[in-house]
Amino acid sequence: MIVDEVIPAEVQENPDAYERIGEDYHDELDYVPGGVQVARTVMPKFRKKEEKHRPPVQAPAPQCDIPGTMITAALAVQIVLDKHCDFLTHYRIAARMKREFGIDVSDRTINQWAHLTAKHLQPIAEAICEELHACDVLQIDETPINYLAPGAGKAQKGYLWVMRDPETAACYYHWETGRGNEALKNTLGYDPETNTLGFTGTIQCDGYSVYKSIQKEFSELKLAGCLAHIRRYFVKDPTLAAEAWAAQVLKLIQDLYSIERELKDKNAPPDEVLRVRRERAKPITDELKRILQEQLGKHRPSSSAGKALTYALGQWESFLEYLEDPKIEIDNNGVERTIRPTKIGAKNHLFFGSAEAGVNNAVLYTLIENCKSIGLNPRVYIEHSIKAIRTNEPAKITPKAFQDSLVEQLKQAA
Repeated sequence: MIVDEVIPAEVQENPDAYERIGEDYHDELDYVPGGVQVARTVMPKFRKKEEKHRPPVQAPAPQCDIPGTMITAALAVQIVLDKHCDFLTHYRIAARMKREFGIDVSDRTINQWAHLTAKHLQPIAEAICEELHACDVLQIDETPINYLAPGAGKAQKGYLWVMRDPETAACYYHWETGRGNEALKNTLGYDPETNTLGFTGTIQCDGYSVYKSIQKEFSELKLAGCLAHIRRYFVKDPTLAAEAWAAQVLKLIQDLYSIERELKDKNAPPDEVLRVRRERAKPITDELKRILQEQLGKHRPSSSAGKALTYALGQWESFLEYLEDPKIEIDNNGVERTIRPTKIGAKNHLFFGSAEAGVNNAVLYTLIENCKSIGLNPRVYIEHSIKAIRTNEPAKITPKAFQDSLVEQLKQAA
């Protein structure tokens, strides 16, 4: 904050005649442009005056914040946030640096700096992944992102698979070039030597067939459905939503969501969530199922109603899992919201530069979105982590661990 005082002219002329009895103030938001400067560390050479024949003495050069680059942690963070929070392309970042700071750096160089930053921070993202694999419930969804593959002649389609813990909102982005069984198995931490998965709990997901396929292969997995996906089939065709029975279905779905909002607003403990769902939500789900089954034989399978009914009843048993486990949310919208920033970014940068770039971008999305989910400033956290990772175990400097350490410091200071 910059503070400027305005003293009346008569007081300036005769200050001894006045005494200060108070003040008013006027605030304005000001803008201080960011800057880029050279941070030089000088390492003088010395030699003993009496022993000039000996080699000179000199302190070693400091390690670069990002190995293989000439940038500090602060500039690395700015580049990362420019792309993954403000969705600028590296070309635009390079153009701005030249326009505003007179520094001529190619977008290719900035791209390399960003990837080296991601590689430097990758162990932290992997630690978050391990924490998520230890959860009881995970929301999972995948989203397509194009990437360049030399020799293919056109951009190829890859996928960011996103895992989210509905209890803590922690998330992890995993890059794969496909969306089949192998991609999902890799997302879940598959070990081919033991034929086991790193995650063995409940997956909340949409009706994509690969989830059921994985469940058949690994019987310890459970699947939980998503009411939002069931609802979408009833609202995407306006003529269907206008039918009386479909309107009743949507009304009952709305009632289920109202119960969940009440529980969330009062921050209900797990035992209360389970009790209220069984007492109030279960009768509604029973009525919903009755209507769906009653209507199924009245509509052609290829019609909008037929597709909506078939999808809903196909997902019904997995959807009802939320009545038995308070950790399961009523829908999968949490992980879909976590995916949203990647879609906004893709509108600008269009594709990843390579399959390897997909891995690096997944690391940066993981760290930034975990910061956002707990209200942690990504700039402060990532700059700290770039330096701290040299001397700390990755699991001790995840966004949640960093926030917990700040809270503990505040408690001790108080």
